[in-house]
Amino acid sequence: MGIGNLLVGCIVWLIISSQQFLRPMQTTVSLANYEGKVVAVDAMCWIHRGMISSAVANVTGEPCDKYIKFIVSILSVLLSHKITPIMVFDGYDMPTKETENQLRRERRDKAREEALAMIEKNGGAINTEIMRKCMQAIHITPEVIARVMEICRAMNVRIVVAPYEADAQVSYLCRSGIAYAALSEDSDLLVYGCPRVWFKLERDGKADELTLGFNKDPDVKCNTGLLKGLSHRMFIAMCVLSGSDYDNGCHIHGMGIKLAHRFILQYETLPAVMAFLQSSDAWSKKFPAHLTIKELEAYYMRVMQIFLHNIVYDVRHDTLRHISPVSDGATNMEIIRELTQLIRERDGNFRMVSEGLINPRNGESMSYTMTDKDRELIEGIEFRDIDALYSASMRDATCDALMEKSSPDDTDGNCTLPGKSPARKPKQAKANNPSPPNTPKATRKTTANSNKSGGKKAKGKEDNNEEVSSLTLSQKRKLRDLIDSSERVALSRPKRRCTST
Repeated sequence: MGIGNLLVGCIVWLIISSQQFLRPMQTTVSLANYEGKVVAVDAMCWIHRGMISSAVANVTGEPCDKYIKFIVSILSVLLSHKITPIMVFDGYDMPTKETENQLRRERRDKAREEALAMIEKNGGAINTEIMRKCMQAIHITPEVIARVMEICRAMNVRIVVAPYEADAQVSYLCRSGIAYAALSEDSDLLVYGCPRVWFKLERDGKADELTLGFNKDPDVKCNTGLLKGLSHRMFIAMCVLSGSDYDNGCHIHGMGIKLAHRFILQYETLPAVMAFLQSSDAWSKKFPAHLTIKELEAYYMRVMQIFLHNIVYDVRHDTLRHISPVSDGATNMEIIRELTQLIRERDGNFRMVSEGLINPRNGESMSYTMTDKDRELIEGIEFRDIDALYSASMRDATCDALMEKSSPDDTDGNCTLPGKSPARKPKQAKANNPSPPNTPKATRKTTANSNKSGGKKAKGKEDNNEEVSSLTLSQKRKLRDLIDSSERVALSRPKRRCTST
């Protein structure tokens, strides 16, 4: 994933040569200042990073807990600062990345074979060269993903599986106001227009924050810092021109982020840049030999449409959307129509996929039974207690973020995909039970306190009832569905074990 060298080539280069542009955009922040916020976490990015410490075991097939410990440590940093994480996972494979994904699989398989041969030759001892080869062979299996998901459920962390790419889903959660920021190491988030990204999270809660000032309208230009003079559409064109995962051998030789930035600022649109490059004797010789200029331009435009209109899951309305609306008369939309058609053919009820209950790759159930060792990893977080960290107020923060408080038109202008929305099963009315036996401690305490309250608190309760009664039938139904969903997550949490001495 990721636009080639975007963070390194674009950001670092401009830090060195033009620090004044980046100073208002990139800062070091402390999570202590963001208590009560919701953060969308690019789970796939962090799983891959955690697998680095498990690279040898990943190749040899030995059981390993290091990557799980890494994920738990990331979540514990967020929870200890009273930040509510939403873990976002990849969904279906992007058909446009088929060639790139196949090449990656071949490289992984080759690296794995070489690593096993090197380990055998070295008598099982691991050196730097073997470790490097094992890192090249890292493969995230469905079992690894299922285990991470179950750990998240045990920690009461919300899971969202994207229709296609987690990058697009994370960006949508931030752009629509559900999440305050994104936590990732992947530069694709910037291309999708994610307004605020935290990189390089440290255990002390420090992180690098990069904010983008793009307007919801992709054609409105920024007027400050690095992005001055660039609209979101121009920024995407710059990144696509410099190279991405979607290249499939379609990259212009010698075109890097610096030159792409200069050309887009000067000519503004990708077709205008292509026209200039075609007229240049020097650049016209650097085009891919297997494509005509028109074919290359059309290919780049299709990639741009992916970053502008990729499909995401709207958790508020339980439906699929484009991350940005598709305007009437839009061209080069074949790839978007293909993505829409493919996801309709694969599953009529995406909600099961989005909750991590069905594997989007094979349609089978996602299941993993937590072991005692898994529970020990959660319960053994040093100086931290999950029950105390994940309080009722933090769950309320997630509910508030997911609660529909405005009209659909306010959700970043996204348009619902044509066709039927995923079907919902009718909810059964729940009996009044002030304290279900499996309800988390924080919830039980809150319930107990509310049962003892009187006087002013009782009046407050009446006021809340009046507010609920003023809701429309549709709003009450959505609130009830949200509460039911939260209860399912709470009830899936394992009981704390008592260790014998």
